Amino acid sequence: RILVGSQILTSLFSTAWEFTLPLALLSAWGDGSSLMAPAALSFVYTMTRLIGSPALGRWTDSVERLYGVGWARLGQVFGTLISVMGLALLCFLSRKKKIHYLSLLFVLTGASLEALGATITKSAAKKDWVPQLYDNEIENL
Repeated sequence: RILVGSQILTSLFSTAWEFTLPLALLSAWGDGSSLMAPAALSFVYTMTRLIGSPALGRWTDSVERLYGVGWARLGQVFGTLISVMGLALLCFLSRKKKIHYLSLLFVLTGASLEALGATITKSAAKKDWVPQLYDNEIENL
């Protein structure tokens, strides 16, 4: 039950954050009409998953499943916290009509870390639960 609840909450918050962050960047970056920050987020997010996922998948397969998923969830939490801090700094500086690239770097770094963690946690549930559900169906026949 704890595993299922944890998976549901992590998936819910991860998806909400993936949807909210580009919108927040759109309003926080400059005058709100620039797509530079959301485009940078999309590019970095995609490249991080493209480059990092294969190596991360190999690492996850080589360690105990709960150990790997635990580190992935920790990465998601810290990635989100780093993004929130960067976004808060970006909002603070945008009130002063300053564009600060270091705060955008925090947001992008945090989003990358969260994306890699989400890759593991989303695939781990499928990899563990589907075979168990299938085995239970065969036993019940």
